Amino acid sequence: MNNIEFKDVAQKIEELAGRVSKIETIDKVAQKQEELAHLQQVSAAPEFWNDTQHAKEVSRQIDWLKTSVETFFNLKKHVEDAQALFELCKEMQDQNELANLFENLAEIEKQVAQKE
Repeated sequence: MNNIEFKDVAQKIEELAGRVSKIETIDKVAQKQEELAHLQQVSAAPEFWNDTQHAKEVSRQIDWLKTSVETFFNLKKHVEDAQALFELCKEMQDQNELANLFENLAEIEKQVAQKE
C-alpha cells in the first residue's frame, strides 16, 4: 500500500473539502444554527413547559437541529484534521503515515456520502 502518492491524497482531501462545503450550503447549516439558537432561547423561558405538547415538539426540533449541525461540523473537522496530517506527512515524507491517512479518508468519504 506504499504506492500511494502525495498528489492522490491531496486531491482526495480537496475533493472531500469541496463536498463538505456543498453540504454546508445545501443543508443550510448557518440557518439551522440560527434556528437552533432561537429555539434554545424559547425553551429557556420559564413558561415553556406550560404547553407540554408544544414543548415536546420544540424539544424534538432542537434535538434534530443539534444532531444535524454537530454531524456537519464533525465532518468538517475530520477533513481539516486530514489536511493538517497530510501537511505533516508531506513535510516529513512519511509514506507509512500517508498510507494510514489514505485509509482514513475512505471512512471520511463514507460519512460525507451519508450526509449528502
